[in-house]
Amino acid sequence: MSEQQTGKWDVSPDSGLIHLKTKRIGIFKVNATAPIVGGFLNWDSAEAELEVKMDINQINTGYPILDPQFKKLIASGSDGILVFDGKGEQGSSETSFTGKAQAGDVIVDMSIVGTQSADGQTLAVEGTATFTDVHIPIPGFSKLNTIDINVEGTLVLVQS
Repeated sequence: MSEQQTGKWDVSPDSGLIHLKTKRIGIFKVNATAPIVGGFLNWDSAEAELEVKMDINQINTGYPILDPQFKKLIASGSDGILVFDGKGEQGSSETSFTGKAQAGDVIVDMSIVGTQSADGQTLAVEGTATFTDVHIPIPGFSKLNTIDINVEGTLVLVQS
C-alpha cells in the first residue's frame, strides 16, 4: 500500500492479543499476552491518532509465580485496563505513534509503529515501552533499574 487510508475506525474488542515481551529479567524472559478490548484510529491526510485498550487483568506470562507481580507492575491503582494513546504523522506505508501508556498510577512513554493493511481492515502494530525503578517482590529480583517491553499485535479495524 502506498498510502494509509484516511478516516475513522474503532478497534474491535475481538482483535485478539497484544504480545508483550521482555529481555531476560533475572532467570525469566517474559513473553506475555493481553487481550485487546477496544480503542480507535483517526487518520486525516497528514496526522493520525491511535488509542488501544488492553485488559491486563487477563495477562498471561506463562509463569504462575510472575503473573500476579507483572499485573501489579502494570496495573497499580487501575481498573485493569492499560490504555495507549498516541499521535503521529502519516507516512507512506507506516505511521509512528508516540504517546503514553497508562494503567492507573503507572504512566510510561510508549512508541508504536502502525502499518495499515491495503484493505484498511487491520493495523499491524509494534512498539516499545520502558519501566524505570521497578520493584518486583520476588526473591532475586527486588529492584530493577529498567524493564524494556516490546509490544506487537494486529488490530482489527471497523469503519466508524
